[in-house]
Parts: sequence; C-alpha cells; structure tokens
Amino acid sequence: MQGQARNDAFTGGIRFTVDTAMDLERARSRYAQSVKVEMNGNADSLRLRRVLEAHAAGAQAEAPPPAPSRDNGRRERQSAPIPNGLNVSIVYRSEHAEGEVRLGDAWRVKPTDDLITALRGEFSGSAIEIVY
Repeated sequence: MQGQARNDAFTGGIRFTVDTAMDLERARSRYAQSVKVEMNGNADSLRLRRVLEAHAAGAQAEAPPPAPSRDNGRRERQSAPIPNGLNVSIVYRSEHAEGEVRLGDAWRVKPTDDLITALRGEFSGSAIEIVY
C-alpha cells in the first residue's frame, strides 16, 4: 500500500489514506532489481535454465530505426529500450571456486510467486533472494 498517514484529531489516532494498492508480484516488478540464486558445486545448470526459460520476461521490442538528422544524412543514435523483468544473478560456491555473475538481458525473468516457488523447489539447498 502507498498513501498518506496523518494524525486524526477526531479519534486521536492515525488516519491512513490509500493512494495505491498492489499485490506482491506487482510490487516486485516495480521495486526489485534482481533475483539472486546461490548455487553450490552440486547444482545442475540445465535445471536452472529450464526454470528461467519457463519464467522469462519475454522477447523485448526492438528499438525503432534511428531518425535521420540534418547532418549530411548521418543518423543519430537512439538508446535501446529498457528491458522488462528482473536481472538474474548467480552466486556459485564450491570447494574449488566461487564467484558471482549477472546473466544478460535475454535471461530476465518475471518476478512471480511461481518463479520463486520453482527455484526453491529445484534448488532446495540454495538461497533464493529478491534484491531491492
């Protein structure tokens, strides 16, 4: 919930006026930055791939072609569209190595309850975290 809280002189309590209400999935989509998955040396990357593909944010719209400029026919560069979904970061630890890698935009996911449940089901010994 988002809104305003203020003292209520009539009741002596606090009055809260709601401006916006959203469920957890919508709040994650709006405020979260990434999904972090901690994996160990026994983790199966193919299982991770299947889960991520099943919850992919979808193909991104292509950027429109650049607009012509008045500068001798050269075209101005336009920035690429901002992708939807959350980044995925993998924290890998084994007895021989450890590191963290952020997957590219093609691996962005929709931050649904189903995604979190699927990751926790496939990687029960791993930590799954939504990073804000």
